[in-house]
Amino acid sequence: FFGTVYFMPLLISMVAASMIMSYMFSVNGPINYLLEIIGIDAPNWLNKTETARIVIVILEIWKGCTFYIYIYVAALRGIPNDFYEVGLIEGANPWQMLRKVTLPLMRNSILLCIVMSTIWQLQLFDSVFTTTNGGPLNSTKTVVFAIYELTFKNNLTGLGAALSMLFLLVILLITALQ
Repeated sequence: FFGTVYFMPLLISMVAASMIMSYMFSVNGPINYLLEIIGIDAPNWLNKTETARIVIVILEIWKGCTFYIYIYVAALRGIPNDFYEVGLIEGANPWQMLRKVTLPLMRNSILLCIVMSTIWQLQLFDSVFTTTNGGPLNSTKTVVFAIYELTFKNNLTGLGAALSMLFLLVILLITALQ
């Protein structure tokens, strides 16, 4: 049951998750209601430049952590107990076991999560589009959102396609460096 509940954010589409966050952080939403109960002035989360970014970050963390934790749990389960037994025999303390056994054996999983996170965050679009539409004052606008606006709102398809290809090269370069 708890595994299913924990896995739900990964199964919910980003549009549905964005709508949930929009409701949660709306002026009359539950977050503001709880803040008012404890005596804190509730901000207009989605209409202020500072707080709109916070809502997007919370949404992305809520959606993304599930994937990364499942990868890390699978990596931890894949480490044979023999390595830890040898470490105990050699007199390693928990910190040394983490540094010398666990992290080196999880290196590939950590690298996968870093690369995937970088690519996904560079391609951030749907949460911004659904939650804030790039606002307020373009504070949550991303590269992909700007390409979308150029291509579909301003009908500059050639420029949008060129920027998309340039953005692909930037992502490939960053991925190769990682």
